[in-house]
Formats: sequence, C-alpha cells, structure tokens
Amino acid sequence: ADGSDAYFIPDLVLQDESLTQIDAIAVPLGATASVSFTTRQGLENGYDFGHVEVQADGGAWETLASYTGPAGATTPQTVFDGVRTLYLSAYQGKSVRLRFRL
Repeated sequence: ADGSDAYFIPDLVLQDESLTQIDAIAVPLGATASVSFTTRQGLENGYDFGHVEVQADGGAWETLASYTGPAGATTPQTVFDGVRTLYLSAYQGKSVRLRFRL
C-alpha cells in the first residue's frame, strides 16, 4: 500500500484520538463475518492501549478488542507490525459501525 489509506496518530502525552466509520454495514444472518486491518502500533506495555470498538444498530459502543505493547515493552519503539483479524459473527442480523481508538 502507498499509505494513502493510512491513519496516523502522533506519539503525544495523554493521547485520545479515534477514527470512526461513517456508514454502518449489515452483518447478514448466518454469515461468518470478520474485519482485517494492517496496523503498526508502538505501544508501551500496560500504559498505552489501542481499542477497536463496535456499535450495533445505533446502540452503545462496545469494546471488540484492546491491544497494548508486547510483554516487556517499556518504550513505544517496540512495535507490532502486521495484520489483525476480528470476527463479527456475534453481530449477525445487525448493522454495525467500527471505531479505532488510541
């Protein structure tokens, strides 16, 4: 990828940033649904967290997954670089939006 679809959050103190999907997508009944995303995260273990949240049918946001730095990582220079996959089958028959939050 050329980075044109990238979302970058600078390394600042007390970070509170989010990227929220505008339009909901329907998860069909009986479907095996998932979302995969490529990420590069420099998170300090137990201190910095990245969250993926889901909103079903316009309701409250729920945490789908949370990530922190690798065990023993004491600086953001230790990174996870790769693909993560989250399963949405629990939301069959609903319309969902996703939010990435740091």
